[in-house]
Amino acid sequence: MATEIVEHNIPRTKTNWEFDCDAVPLYICSATGAALDAAAYSSLKAAAGQVDRAWRSASDYLLSGGDGGRDHVLVCVDVPCECGRSHKATFYAPKRLGADFTPLHERCLLGDIRNTRLEGRLNGLFSKTEIMQFLEKLVIRWHLTADRILIAAPFVGHQYMKTEDKRRIWDWLIRNLDTKKSTLLTRKATYTSFKKTLEAEGLDYDELQGYGLEDKLISGGVTKQDFHAKFYAGLSDGATEVLSGSANLLRGPSIENISFATMTQADFTARYLEKLKVAIPTAASRRLPYEIVKSEGGSWICTSLDAGRAPWLADESAK
Repeated sequence: MATEIVEHNIPRTKTNWEFDCDAVPLYICSATGAALDAAAYSSLKAAAGQVDRAWRSASDYLLSGGDGGRDHVLVCVDVPCECGRSHKATFYAPKRLGADFTPLHERCLLGDIRNTRLEGRLNGLFSKTEIMQFLEKLVIRWHLTADRILIAAPFVGHQYMKTEDKRRIWDWLIRNLDTKKSTLLTRKATYTSFKKTLEAEGLDYDELQGYGLEDKLISGGVTKQDFHAKFYAGLSDGATEVLSGSANLLRGPSIENISFATMTQADFTARYLEKLKVAIPTAASRRLPYEIVKSEGGSWICTSLDAGRAPWLADESAK
């Protein structure tokens, strides 16, 4: 028998990624320095008709029983540049077989561009706002390329911020991080600060948690008191990417330093997690569960990626 009945209309912040081409570009040509984010989306738009037709044809086959357990569709397009080399952009989107009134090309998020070097792009001085824009685009990338995402920051915002301004940052985190593969590492006081933003809205975190209504990014987070490091990482067997620097999770005009590095997951564990003496939930290594739409021999086709390598795992010499 039911002993309690709970009714609620609590607004939830849903995971939702939007690649902002008007923000500071993440991908630039390693030869000319040309910005490529917007150019990649322009190439996708130019090929939209062919891409969507190829996917509709593949969808009919997959619906008939050839699904193969794949979760995402990749779309690869060439991005023109004055350097003369091939900038191959890889987009991804949920598979969504069956009735879907949004064309594939409109659902695509940019996950990688070949012949760009993030190590060169993300080393230097940038404003807090620019760093948050970089991080947002990296998180979109890592939801495709990584097995696990770690956001490590001792503070979210700062102690003098208004409650509503802090809540906007927390909402940004919740909106951009899939809790199935993301972990937040911060101080206990920072989690307490989040709970106070709920209290300002008349909500009690402990009561929400009792009914399973809390934000899982918070309940699944990791606490560490004695650290001041800020770093953000996409972990995978293929390569672990790390953005680190002086900025907390906060927008603003003041200048901070950042650096970017690619390393093995074992090196990341030794250099970061073991130094902090923390453990984060592990994730099984991904298969390559993708269908890929690409131009081949002058025609747009959809095929399985299982026989080849993921585009973002190409040799560094090919980037």
